[in-house]
Amino acid sequence: MKIILSRKGVDSSSGRMPSPIFPDGSLVSLPIPDKASPITYEGIQAHNGWNMGELVAMLSGKPTMSAWRAHLDPDLFDGAMHRLKGWKAVFGQQGAAQGHLRNHDISNGDLFLFFGLFRETVLKNGKLCWKSDSPQKHVIWGWLQTETILPVSEQTLCSYPWLDYHPHAYGDRIGQNVWYIAKEQLSLFDSLLNIRGGGIFTHFAPSRQLTTTNQNKASCWSLPRWMHPSRREVTFSRFTNQWSTDQEGMAQLTPVGQWQECILHCHQPINVKIWLENIFRT
Repeated sequence: MKIILSRKGVDSSSGRMPSPIFPDGSLVSLPIPDKASPITYEGIQAHNGWNMGELVAMLSGKPTMSAWRAHLDPDLFDGAMHRLKGWKAVFGQQGAAQGHLRNHDISNGDLFLFFGLFRETVLKNGKLCWKSDSPQKHVIWGWLQTETILPVSEQTLCSYPWLDYHPHAYGDRIGQNVWYIAKEQLSLFDSLLNIRGGGIFTHFAPSRQLTTTNQNKASCWSLPRWMHPSRREVTFSRFTNQWSTDQEGMAQLTPVGQWQECILHCHQPINVKIWLENIFRT
């Protein structure tokens, strides 16, 4: 099984803000704007009762943003909008990013871990605001384990009509354009778990934070020591020379550049399985 760290949701370049961590610890990944999408922010419901239109209007300071079109992808929460029969968690990819996945032979059973840029919030007079002393940080917010990979085409839509709403079926898509459909149940190295094959983590947990604690730079990560390239337990598809080790022995990674997907090839699965179980346990 390969693991894909996939950067998704608004950030400083797409949407120009982070996604919120709420005062009760719940978090919501805000999709990026997409003029070609048939979905608006105000047409999407978050798992914690907030409407996405309300959230983007408040947190961006742009009241009209609630009516903007949104790229709801990956689409992992079944309660986000009305669904046609047969809906499953789904993720679309295209162009160079899909080429990276294809070149590393991503296939059935491989696991996407979606992370994004988040920041804590506070409620003031019923309005959600950014917490002034809270730094931005990268946090894992969702997952999808692939069952089927489908080309985006009229033929696919005839066989899977519930996909007709998805943003990757609209607009001009560059190069290969595909959908990754989730499994019914999550399986970690042949251990079947009572967890859906795709979904969201509803609350923040330290085990899902990638950014080093008390670090003001979101792209400075602390990872388990066995992830360091010198251990040869996993191989990263990127970041060959961007590693160091801190005083506690944690692997320090500073991922730079414009990228969406990084694949972890697992050579010794024992530590990988423990790491994943800890992520899902909390």
